[in-house]
Amino acid sequence: MKSFDFFIEKLTNQLQKSLPGETAHQIMQNSSKTRLNFKPNEQTRKSAVLILFYPFEDEIYLPLILRPPYDGVHSAQIAFPGGRYEPTDESLIRTALREAKEEIGLEITDIKVLGTLTELFIGPSNFKVLPVTQKRS
Repeated sequence: MKSFDFFIEKLTNQLQKSLPGETAHQIMQNSSKTRLNFKPNEQTRKSAVLILFYPFEDEIYLPLILRPPYDGVHSAQIAFPGGRYEPTDESLIRTALREAKEEIGLEITDIKVLGTLTELFIGPSNFKVLPVTQKRS
């Protein structure tokens, strides 16, 4: 548990600093010429994902989901819990919490929001995704 507390403290401190944002995204970006041409536009949709850290047997874990197969670009992918912003969501953080409750049964009272990362544009599906970091006690 001590290593988990240290990790959370260090992560929380780092999230208070300036994030590398677009520079880091470009380093990690697929080098395919077709993917590089995607740009956000008026149809780009907002979404959020949850990066939830929790301790288990002196290790640090985070949940991932397997998206169901369907006729779409994210079919059968491994992903963070999350999804599309709904007009009833107060914020993108609430979107991440709502989706995590729907997808992995997370009880919102069990978690603490640590911060957010820089929004990431996902060209093939035309989504801007806000990663939300949280811890579960």
